[in-house]
Amino acid sequence: MIAFVVNREGPVREDVLAKRIARAHGWARTGKRIRDRIYLLAEERYPSTTEEVGQFFWPEGSDTSQWPHFRYSKNGARAVDEICIQELRALGGEVGRQSDSDEVRITTMAGLIGIKRLTEDVKGRLVECLDVSG
Repeated sequence: MIAFVVNREGPVREDVLAKRIARAHGWARTGKRIRDRIYLLAEERYPSTTEEVGQFFWPEGSDTSQWPHFRYSKNGARAVDEICIQELRALGGEVGRQSDSDEVRITTMAGLIGIKRLTEDVKGRLVECLDVSG
């Protein structure tokens, strides 16, 4: 199950991975023992990166220094802290070519992610992507 989630949704943040596995088993909660076991097994097999927002597990063979494109959600918004920085940089690169204004780029990125309310935390994470990719 870990392989299915990581290879299909990766890079995927550690707690999102644990929730997917727990829900697939019909468990409403994701306890510490379950999370720890999933993390241990994932760390043995998959490359990972650690950010301020958590650890991300990547599909096997991935180059963790970059992600080629932004993956648009089919069923609504993705939380910005559940998207690895490399994927956000890919989106920042796409949007960066469309405008010279950082404010316009940030607003456009938030809209493409599906974010309706641009908080300071979200804005800060998006600005970080533009600083590197822009």
